[in-house]
Amino acid sequence: MTKQASMPADLLHRRRLLTVALSSVAAASLAACGGSSDSSPPAPAAATPPSPAPAPAPAPAPAPAPAPAPAPAPAPPAPTACTETIAGNHGHVLNVPAADLDSTVDRVYDIQGSSGHTHTVLLTVANLRQLKDGVAVTIESSIGSSHSHTVTTRCA
Repeated sequence: MTKQASMPADLLHRRRLLTVALSSVAAASLAACGGSSDSSPPAPAAATPPSPAPAPAPAPAPAPAPAPAPAPAPAPPAPTACTETIAGNHGHVLNVPAADLDSTVDRVYDIQGSSGHTHTVLLTVANLRQLKDGVAVTIESSIGSSHSHTVTTRCA
């Protein structure tokens, strides 16, 4: 019976031995983790200065200005003189002043010149505009002394 009575004492002894051993291992582990016997709070880590903000990207270069549109072609100069050709002419003359080319009404011209009889020529507003634009205009004169003349006029 003695053997059975000593067994529980051995178990108790082993239990204490294991408790002490495990406590020692736990204490050693805590010490290795930076624990200390000092009860003061740990010193704060040195503050790291904030990293500088990245430099702003340079502004994009402005787009080049579009090339200006070419200037329109200058208007042709206004006619300053008109000339005429009169078929079968015998002294008739047509004088169309350059100022008449801007007329807003039809114009009638006497083409007698040095001839002994007269004829008239009617230039409409449309005819005058054509002459101003440099286009030749051909018209028939009125009848005088039993005949008429084909008159072609051009202004430049």
